[in-house]
Amino acid sequence: MKVKILVIDDESEIRNLLKEVLLTEGYEVEVTSNGEEAIELIKQIGPFDIVLTDIKMPNMDGIELMKNIRKNWPDIAIIIMTGYADINSARIAIKQGAYDYIRKPFNISEMMTSIENTLKRLRLSRENARLRELVSIFEISKVISATFDQQELLNLVLNSAMLQTGSSKGVLYLYDEENKEFVLEALSGIKRDDLKQKKLSSSQSDIKEIFSANVPCVVTLHSEHYQHGKVKCLKKKEQFLNIPLEKNEDLICLPLRVKDKIIGIMNVAREVVEGMAYSEGDIELLHILVSQAAISLQNAKLFSDLEQTYVDVIRSLTLILEAKSPYTRGHSEGVTRYATRIARKLGMKEEEIKLIKQGGIFHDIGKIGIKESILSKPSGLTKEEYDIVKEHPVIGDGILKPISFFDKIRPMVRSHHERIDGKGYPDGLTGKDMSIFIRIMVVADSYDAMASDRPYRKRLSKKKIIEELERNSGTQFDADIARTMIKILEENGRL
Repeated sequence: MKVKILVIDDESEIRNLLKEVLLTEGYEVEVTSNGEEAIELIKQIGPFDIVLTDIKMPNMDGIELMKNIRKNWPDIAIIIMTGYADINSARIAIKQGAYDYIRKPFNISEMMTSIENTLKRLRLSRENARLRELVSIFEISKVISATFDQQELLNLVLNSAMLQTGSSKGVLYLYDEENKEFVLEALSGIKRDDLKQKKLSSSQSDIKEIFSANVPCVVTLHSEHYQHGKVKCLKKKEQFLNIPLEKNEDLICLPLRVKDKIIGIMNVAREVVEGMAYSEGDIELLHILVSQAAISLQNAKLFSDLEQTYVDVIRSLTLILEAKSPYTRGHSEGVTRYATRIARKLGMKEEEIKLIKQGGIFHDIGKIGIKESILSKPSGLTKEEYDIVKEHPVIGDGILKPISFFDKIRPMVRSHHERIDGKGYPDGLTGKDMSIFIRIMVVADSYDAMASDRPYRKRLSKKKIIEELERNSGTQFDADIARTMIKILEENGRL
């Protein structure tokens, strides 16, 4: 691609001479007589590589023009042309960001050397900027690739896209193949209530227009400025794909594709500055991001499906276990329900509550390795039998250990019979070694045991359960967790 140079001088003889020389040297050249026309040319034709401008011009002088260009097109290199009388102004321009200055009358050889040196510096600057951009994309891609929670991934992709391009608003939809519609999954810079629709039909016209394009689509009033051929410009509307747009905003829409299949759509918008909101670099960066996001979303779905398969298998084992003993039937569901109530009362986050639920379901899975005759024994256990039962947390931990999905819930499975005072089993942990997840599971498991019929006793009354929770608070149970369980019972009665 040829280097593009814009020459600005109010003397036609100088403009024509420079154009002839530069064309002979193989450059692509445009000329104009003043700063205002120069800015319009940059808007219309696109950024130049070098602007060669005189300092003294009517209306807008070279210094003012340089400031305008550096503000709006910082990637353009500027060379100042000046007479001997204005050499001090040229030096000031260098301090303010000009690449070089050339003195009039010209020495053609010196001028060409200045242009060549400027191009070398410009290429190095662009390579460094590109390297920084690639490092940024690489770091973002690493995080995206390592994220398997779908909602977390969607928020990460949208926020990264907006941050990297300076966008002020954005939404991300995923395609629901069964219902043939796009469902809103993430948004930023927009209130959910400001969106008229949370779902978009795949049959509507603007969706079809996006599907038919092989490049990102820009919704703009300024389409003549998107001329790099990497976007399709659409007629601007007050609202496009459910995003309300201001008159001074452009929106870019990028489908998330896996092979030839569209699995989602991301839209981001920002204010137009000097005629164009998104640069070619912005669009390329967004394209890379959504491509990575599409792959990661597929991976996250595969991961989720695999995780669910493991959960279903272990849940089936739990049902088999509970079928062996009528006295433990429903125990895991009960513990899960109580543990979840405690966690919500404590204000824990949803991802933490998800772990609590899994811990409750699987906490007794190790009992599948205990003889049915011991589990269903209608009378009290002997010391030897009780010692065998006490092995079930370690057995459960061993069952889950080969499956990395369960690494975060294994401590609840292994330690749900530990005590704050260190007199529990299997490891004799004390309170300082027990996470809040374990402490909750201890209370929930004990509550279900007290509130259920057992071979050797009937379930305890609500009053008696509260007394037991209070009596063992600070020894068997964490005092705060026990107090929370009592509060739940007082507010709701027997659960």
